[in-house]
Amino acid sequence: MNRILTALRRSLFARLMLIFLVTAMALGALKQISDALVEEERPYRQLVRGHLRTYVDYLLGELGTPPDRARARALTRDAPLDIRVDGPAGTWTSHPEFPQIADLDFDDQGHARTWRHKPRYYVRSERDGYTVVFATPPFDHDFAFAPARHYMLFGSLIILLLCYLAVRRLFSPIRLLHDGVQRIGAGELEYRVPANRSDELGELASAVNTMAGDVGQMLESKRQLLFAISHELRSPITRARLALELLDVADTRSLRDDLDEMERIVADLLEGERLSSRHSVLQREPCDLAALIEDVLQEDFSAQHGRFTLSVDGRIPALLLDVTRMKLLLRNLLRNALVYGGEENVEVYLHAAGEGVTLQISDHGEGIPAQHIDKVSEPFYRVDSSRNRGSGGIGLGLYLCRRIAEVHGGSLAINSVQGEGTTVEVKLTP
Repeated sequence: MNRILTALRRSLFARLMLIFLVTAMALGALKQISDALVEEERPYRQLVRGHLRTYVDYLLGELGTPPDRARARALTRDAPLDIRVDGPAGTWTSHPEFPQIADLDFDDQGHARTWRHKPRYYVRSERDGYTVVFATPPFDHDFAFAPARHYMLFGSLIILLLCYLAVRRLFSPIRLLHDGVQRIGAGELEYRVPANRSDELGELASAVNTMAGDVGQMLESKRQLLFAISHELRSPITRARLALELLDVADTRSLRDDLDEMERIVADLLEGERLSSRHSVLQREPCDLAALIEDVLQEDFSAQHGRFTLSVDGRIPALLLDVTRMKLLLRNLLRNALVYGGEENVEVYLHAAGEGVTLQISDHGEGIPAQHIDKVSEPFYRVDSSRNRGSGGIGLGLYLCRRIAEVHGGSLAINSVQGEGTTVEVKLTP
């Protein structure tokens, strides 16, 4: 017995089957009770019919021939019934609600029943050209009828409600699992699903917690590895730059460019890891975004300033922004628009959107294939998988832009049509 109870505690499916089994047994027992109640009534009706016919013959004798209405009225006062008399002298009823004889479906023995409004039993008898119908109970009687099927329906609803509550309690950990998986998927890798069950759902919760721990450890290992590599690379790059300054070589531009690119990659890697942390620290200050765009164009794109068209729609509210990181976002987006936008001008459009600001940078280049649009803002993803130097960087630029927008409480969206160009939209909120 203990082994069976242990199996039930540890098996969700066994408990569910037990609930269904108990439900079926309860419904079967209720059906048996209901049938017994109904069957209890049937022999009673068959037994009473003979006595009822004898009683009707007695009542007909009391009414006389032709039926005397005064006697009929007296009978309805003394007995719980109503009477209708149809004959050559006309129609008389003891109650105005008595139905027409044609509306009653009598069997061969002159018996009929009605279920409309209130159930009644009718007996018809014909004698000497008169038709007499007796109805019981009387129409003035407040008859409370509760057939057995009503009890069965009510009992079934109670049983189903109890089953629902039992199944709901049994599967309540699924809601906790759902909420836990959503929180873990949103980046809360330290969250753990409550696992206080020893059945399959408890094992699943423990597996989800183990998975979250493993994923957290892998991400932390990757982060530490990138930090370590980035920091370790900075030292030899610095030494190489110092050695380059000491070289008396006429043409060192190519080597300088390589060192600048390596330093930029290291900086982007470190910045990407800082922004990917949920505890990113921003140095926020009130910022005029339109003026900040002008500053970036003057500082970093003075030679190509004529290729940019800046439009500011309306009064732009000041926002609390990390100026250094916003400059990084603007430089990356504007540089991408120049590199991939062909020979036409790059359009920069800034306008207020509610209490926030929307920035759109549009080029008229070849565009991005539709299958790549959702992935180009992921780290290290590039449309050109060859990764040759002439086709772009290492795939961190748009990722950094997206993370900068997100840590400011905003968003970054990319809309592109091949052959027409690309528009990057950044939404920032106060």
